[in-house]
Amino acid sequence: MSTSSNSNTNTNGMEKTQQTLLLTEMRKLVVKQGSSAEHYGDPMLLRFLITSSMDPTKAAKMWIKWKKWREEIAPLGYIPQSEILDQLGAKKFYLQAKASQQLVLLFSFSKTTSMFAPKD
Repeated sequence: MSTSSNSNTNTNGMEKTQQTLLLTEMRKLVVKQGSSAEHYGDPMLLRFLITSSMDPTKAAKMWIKWKKWREEIAPLGYIPQSEILDQLGAKKFYLQAKASQQLVLLFSFSKTTSMFAPKD
């Protein structure tokens, strides 16, 4: 019987060695199709494996489509502030963090700012 507390089992109930084999196979398929996943860690690739029901072939295809989309939308790896001045001018919060980062939210409202519509 395997539990999530077992060091050989991950949160999906899968053996770590089996997960590692699937990740390795996915990486090989990605390279074989002319792309790369070398700058991305296992947690990122695991998202695609989980979404594709742990099928490395499907996950590799999804990865390549995602990477192509990502390169089109943000060729520098990020969106420069100069391209989003209108959104920044709205002074809204735009949250973005990696899965490994802890995120603390802090909200500040001035007296003139209200979350609700004014009562006229």
